[in-house]
Amino acid sequence: MNFIITKKSAFVLLLVSYAFYGQKNSDSAQYYNWFDSMIGKTHTGLFNGRQYVDTDVNKIFEDRNAFFLSDKVQLATITYNNQTYYEVPLKYNLENDHVLVSLKSGTSSSIIQLIDEKIEHFSIKDFNFKRLDTMSTDGSKIRGFYQIIVNDEVFTLYKKNKRNRKERIEDLGKTKIYYEFVDDHSYVLFYKDSYWDVISKSNILDVFPEEKGIVKKYYTDQRQERKSNPDLFMKNLFEYIGDNLSTSNDI
Repeated sequence: MNFIITKKSAFVLLLVSYAFYGQKNSDSAQYYNWFDSMIGKTHTGLFNGRQYVDTDVNKIFEDRNAFFLSDKVQLATITYNNQTYYEVPLKYNLENDHVLVSLKSGTSSSIIQLIDEKIEHFSIKDFNFKRLDTMSTDGSKIRGFYQIIVNDEVFTLYKKNKRNRKERIEDLGKTKIYYEFVDDHSYVLFYKDSYWDVISKSNILDVFPEEKGIVKKYYTDQRQERKSNPDLFMKNLFEYIGDNLSTSNDI
């Protein structure tokens, strides 16, 4: 314990020196990483969750798993219990909406399921997520981790990444049950202090009736993009709406 207190004191002195000399934010991450490596991540607030056991091992059909991007851990940044951690080995389960981290203690390692309510936001590569807990204008619950698709000066468009489990029975000499996970995503818009479910074109027109012309034209012109890449379609559409609203406000 004395060792940890000493390292914490040294860490505080380093941060004071860092702030005094005006280093860049990227350097700050290096100090946090150094601190975590000295005391071990199991001594930080990240070791505040429950042990996770993957019961689907060897039961996934053709790698159609439940995880965002990959079922392997990826280095991420996460703000947990008011503390930000960098380069954390993390993976995000889209079936149950849980964030998992891989922590090491000596020669052993554990997969920990973090407490949802303690997570403020996290980033995997260039994908940013924020935890929401509120209601939409139609009274439906908005709870869990939502990917930020567009963060405009007048609104924010979120995506709820979701995968549902489907059972497959394969006969490979003997009957075996496999699982595959299929996408079931949705979008939510935060605009004028309210959250709106974005399900269809009509939902968008309910929020932006003055943009009826450009919304209908975009749906017509970008029909193929909407089918092949719905994220890009929604991103481009709402960026277009945002630009048009900003231009209108400037006039």
